[in-house]
Amino acid sequence: MPSNKKAVKAGEKGEPPPAQPQPPGDDNTSNNASAPKFCSWHLLALLPIILAFVIYHIPTLHEEYMARMGYGEVPQYEIPAPAMNHFRIYDANADGNIDPYEFMQIIQDLNISLFETAGNESSLREVYSFVDAALGPDKEGITVMAEYVPLDLKTMSKFTNKDQFLFGSPDQLLPGLVKWKNVHHPIHTFGTGNFKIFLPPEGKQVGEPYYVVDSEYFGRRPHMNVYYPPAPRGNEVFLHAILSMFHPNVFVNTRFGPRGTLAVLRAENDTFYDIVIRSHIEFQLNTEPSYPFWFTPAQLAGRLIISKDASHIEYFEMSLPTKNALNIDMEWLTGPDQNEVDIGFVPKMKLYSSSPSILFTDNTEVSIEVPDSQPVYPFHELSWNNEISVDEAVIKLEKTLYPFKEVPYLPFLEAFDTAKKENKLIHSIILWGALDDQSCCGSGRTLRDGPLGCSPVKNLLTERFVSSWSFVKDVQDIINNSTYSPEEKKLAQLSLDSYNFPVEMMVVAPDGEVLVHSNANSLLHLSEEETSLTPFETEQPLNIKYKKFLQEGISKFESKTI
Repeated sequence: MPSNKKAVKAGEKGEPPPAQPQPPGDDNTSNNASAPKFCSWHLLALLPIILAFVIYHIPTLHEEYMARMGYGEVPQYEIPAPAMNHFRIYDANADGNIDPYEFMQIIQDLNISLFETAGNESSLREVYSFVDAALGPDKEGITVMAEYVPLDLKTMSKFTNKDQFLFGSPDQLLPGLVKWKNVHHPIHTFGTGNFKIFLPPEGKQVGEPYYVVDSEYFGRRPHMNVYYPPAPRGNEVFLHAILSMFHPNVFVNTRFGPRGTLAVLRAENDTFYDIVIRSHIEFQLNTEPSYPFWFTPAQLAGRLIISKDASHIEYFEMSLPTKNALNIDMEWLTGPDQNEVDIGFVPKMKLYSSSPSILFTDNTEVSIEVPDSQPVYPFHELSWNNEISVDEAVIKLEKTLYPFKEVPYLPFLEAFDTAKKENKLIHSIILWGALDDQSCCGSGRTLRDGPLGCSPVKNLLTERFVSSWSFVKDVQDIINNSTYSPEEKKLAQLSLDSYNFPVEMMVVAPDGEVLVHSNANSLLHLSEEETSLTPFETEQPLNIKYKKFLQEGISKFESKTI
């Protein structure tokens, strides 16, 4: 029960001060004045003896503990040679220990993500801190420049007609696109060790493609209504870091296939690899409350000349090809279930090394001056023990990503010349975007991933046709350009007269007559009868329908020539 007495301070009126506690045996006599007292220095004097006792008995105590826990005697054994071989791989400086720099390589190879998300500036700094650790002391680094010229809005069909502006200006309709005028980081120095993600796997030979970032990361494909990329992992980490020099919101796994980053060994000698790269990535440009806006480059084509141990880089470049009239696919939401698409042209989007890599020390200064033009290195003078041409390497990457490219597709006018020489029909596809890159529209993607890539259709195309795909704009340019002959203009006009947005397939006679044509959207719409396979038909209905379309063109041509 609580006391009702008022608390008072010692020395004040009221309760006397409490008696001080006495040591055991202390009778508070004057004899205690001469009693020895225990001081802190006594404990310090005993500390070495205590530590020696503990250290001496720790092994015995540990063995007794292991025995009580049922573990028996602690095993003593030699580490197997294969395990030691792996240890030596990661022990880069051969000091018998795994330091933090070496441990981060283990983390990367185990495909463990160290980042929660990559969708904000702080998490992006974490990614850069991770890759910057590869620079390390006394290792080589390479300075990479980033250049970007914004998309020309006039190349978008949405803004070619001034009437479109009645619904709002570009900065109102497409805020993220309009605001992206410069690169996120114009210059950065990376340790050359980061680039070993591009090295060929063991056993890969010249001309054999391989994935740097796998095309089929299950569950990591972004959806349309997503603002930020998932946390990068494995080889994605460095790819995310270097591509974020363009824009921080980069997705190294795309919504639509073919996905991933692919490479092929073009050449090798005793010291260097020459590697050709193709990367399919995309950016999401908007922030809330605006709906997501997806900006998808046709591809990033790259080349890397790197030593076999990734300690030195002679040359690096990765850029958006600009040979086509359109090279960017765009798709954005205008409501919860509504979206728009368009295609445009970006004049420049490039990463490149300003010079070969150099050894970095604590005193190394990195120049932040961007050169006026890309330098030319003497790597062209390198001799190779085994090589294929750059064009051959590019084709090998194309065929890996797009099986339909096993059939050659020629430019529009060249296809007619070849058809006349080989006495074949022209299988022509005219479309809004490109058939063999990521700027392709949805129905075009379905065609190339489906019937154009199946064996029966490819065999028929190889045997009876010369194939071609063309941008609508390129065919229009033939008609409007005075450098083309009247006969060439007629060929273009006949095909353009049969074109319907967005993708039109045609079987054309060598003289330009369109024998049969079909819009992709119509072809993709299958009737109930067409979707019903008989027990003897194992081919997909869409593939069967496309083959019949081609055979109809052959029949019409043969009936005309009888």
